[in-house]
Amino acid sequence: MPWISKVRRGLPFAQRLLYAWRRRLLRQDAGPVGRRPLAAVLALCLGCALSIGAFFTVQGLYRAEAQKSFEGSAVQLTEAVSQSLGRYLEVVNAVGAFFAASKNVDRWEFFDFARDTLPRFPGVTALTWVPWVPADDRQVFEGRARDDGLFGFQFKDASAGGEVLPAPQRQAHFPVFYVEPFEGNVDQLGIDLAGRAEDLEILLGARDSGRVTISRSGAAFGPNVPGVVPGVVVALPVYRTGDVPQSLDERHKELLGFARASIALPDLIASAMPGPAAAAGLDVYIYDDNAEPGTRLLAFYPASRRSGAAMPLSDAEVWDGLHAVTRQTIAGQNWSIVAKPADSSLPGNRQVAAWGVLAIGFLVTLWLAQHLASSHIRTRLIEREVTRRTAELRETNQALESEIRERERAEHKLREAKKRAEIANRAKSDFLAMMSHELRTPLNAVIGFSDLLHGESLGPLGHEKYGEYVDYIRTSGTELLARINDILELTKIDADDFTLLVEPVEVADVFQSVEPVVREKASAAGLKLSVDIPQDLPELKADPRALKQILLNLLLNSVKFTRVGGRVAVCAKSDDQDRITLQVSDNGVGIDPERLSQVLQPFSQGDSSLGRRYEGSGLGLALADKLVKLHGAELFIDSEVGTGTTVTIIFPEERTLRRVSESRVA
Repeated sequence: MPWISKVRRGLPFAQRLLYAWRRRLLRQDAGPVGRRPLAAVLALCLGCALSIGAFFTVQGLYRAEAQKSFEGSAVQLTEAVSQSLGRYLEVVNAVGAFFAASKNVDRWEFFDFARDTLPRFPGVTALTWVPWVPADDRQVFEGRARDDGLFGFQFKDASAGGEVLPAPQRQAHFPVFYVEPFEGNVDQLGIDLAGRAEDLEILLGARDSGRVTISRSGAAFGPNVPGVVPGVVVALPVYRTGDVPQSLDERHKELLGFARASIALPDLIASAMPGPAAAAGLDVYIYDDNAEPGTRLLAFYPASRRSGAAMPLSDAEVWDGLHAVTRQTIAGQNWSIVAKPADSSLPGNRQVAAWGVLAIGFLVTLWLAQHLASSHIRTRLIEREVTRRTAELRETNQALESEIRERERAEHKLREAKKRAEIANRAKSDFLAMMSHELRTPLNAVIGFSDLLHGESLGPLGHEKYGEYVDYIRTSGTELLARINDILELTKIDADDFTLLVEPVEVADVFQSVEPVVREKASAAGLKLSVDIPQDLPELKADPRALKQILLNLLLNSVKFTRVGGRVAVCAKSDDQDRITLQVSDNGVGIDPERLSQVLQPFSQGDSSLGRRYEGSGLGLALADKLVKLHGAELFIDSEVGTGTTVTIIFPEERTLRRVSESRVA
C-alpha cells in the first residue's frame, strides 16, 4: 500500500534525528544526562498506550450493552406504530360499509356511529361524509340539510384568506354533508371540496381507483387540534352497488359519495406507544418515501423526556448513525417509521473520541516538554562552561586582553548555541509539518477503508461486533485527523507558510455555514444560542475559510465550558470608525486571571491540571488568535471565574468594505 511505503521511508529519518540529538547531549556532558529523559518519554508513551487500550475495551462493553437495549425498544416501537397506521384505515372502511349497507343514513345515525367509533381512534380529528351531488340535485341536498336543523345551510367555498362565499354552480359538487365531532367542526359543513384542488385530487383518485386514497402531506383539522399539526386526509369511495364496479365508467355512474377522515399523525403515534418506558429516550419520525427529497418528513414525535419545543433532526442526521426503521405501504404509498435515540448517540459513545484525542495531545505535550528540557540542559551546560573559564582566567591573573578574548569566545559560543536552538526550533516545526502530512495519508486510508467496511461494499462482515469496531475506528480516525489538521495549520502559520485568500465576506453568511454544527452542540449540551448579526453590517475583506475557523473555534470553546442551562451569544457590529467587531460570550466557568496570559498558547487551557474537568487539545484559542493576527486584527479576552468569558475581535478599518441595506437579527 502507498501509505505503508511512505511510513517506512520516514522511519529512518526520524531515527537519525533521535540518534543525532542524543549524541549532541552526550558530547556536552560526560554523564548520561540525555539517556534518562529519553527513557522516561518511552516509558510514559508505553503506559499511555496500554491505558488507552484498556479504556477502549471497557467503553466497548458498555456501548454494546446500550445498543442491544436500544434495538429491542426501537423495533417494538416502530412495529407498534406501523400496526396502528394500518388499523386507522378501518375508520373509513367502517364508514364506507355503513353507508353502502344503508344508503339513506341520516345525521343522527351518523352521529351514533361516530360516537361509538371515534373513541377507539384518538388520532382521528374529524370524520366526514362527502356525497356526490350532481348540479341538478344541489337544491335538494341544501333543503334536506336545512330540514335537519342546519338553518342557512348552503354549498360554499372557503378562500385562502378565510372568507366564506357561496359555491358557484358546478357540473358536480362534493360538499361536506356530515361531520363528527360536530362541535368545533361546524365551519366544515357545506364546504364544496370540488373548489379545492388538493381535496378534489384525492376524491377523484379514490373514485377512479375504487380504493382508499391518502394525501401525501398536510395538516390535521378538528376541534382539538392546536395550531398546525402534521396530518393526512384519507378518503374511501362508496358506490350504490356496495361493491367496487369493474369499469371506470361504472364507477363514475354508481358513485354515492366518500367516507373521509382527518388523522393527526402525532396523536396516532402517541396512541400506538406500547408503554411509557418503551419510548422514554426515542424520537419517532414518519417519512413518505415517494415524496421529493426535503419534503419526505410527514410527522415528528419527540421522546417523552424532551421538552415540547424539541426540533427534528435533518434527514441526513436521522438516517446516519444509530436508528431503527419499519417500512409499510399505506394506500399505495410507501412510508418509513424511524426510531432514533433522542441524543443521537449511545451513552458513552461521545467520550471515546475525546479520550483518544486527549491521549494524542498528552503524548505531543510530553514530546514538546522533553524538547524544551533538552534545550534548557544545553543552555545550562554552556553557562557552566563560561563560568568555569571565567574563574580560571581570574585565578591565573592573565592579561586583560586574554580575558577579553576568552569572553569573546564565550559569547561566540552563546551565539552559536542560540543559532543551534533556532535551527532546532525550525527543525521541530518542519518535523511537525512533515509528520502531519505523513500521518494524514494513512489516516485518510483508515477512514476510507472503515467507510467501505461500514457499508459492507464487498459483502457482509460476519459478526455484528465487527460493525461496532469499524464505527470506533472511523470516529476516532476522524477526530484524530481534525487535531492533526489543527497542528498543521499552526505549523504553517509559525513557518510563515500560511497565505490568506482575501475576498469580500458577509459575516452573516460565514456564521450560517457554522451555525448547524454549533446549534447542534449547544442543543445537546442544554444551552441557549443567541445570535445578533445585522444584515446591514459592512462587508469584511478577509479569508472566509480562516474567518469560519475563528468563529467555529470560539463558539465550540464557549459551548464546551458552559454548564447546562447556560447561554452562548455571538454578535457583530460596526463602530463610528467603520471597524467591524465580532464578539462571542458565555456565562460558563470562566478563566482564572492568572491563566489569561497562557490560554492563547498552543496546547494550553484555563485548567492545566492532568485531572481537569474539560478535555481538549488546547489548540482552539491559539489557532484563532494566530488567524486573527494574520488579518491585522486584535483579540481581547475578558473573563471572570464563575461568571463567564467574552472574546472580542476588532478588525482594522482598512478591512471594512461597503455597507448593505437590510437588517437581520437571528
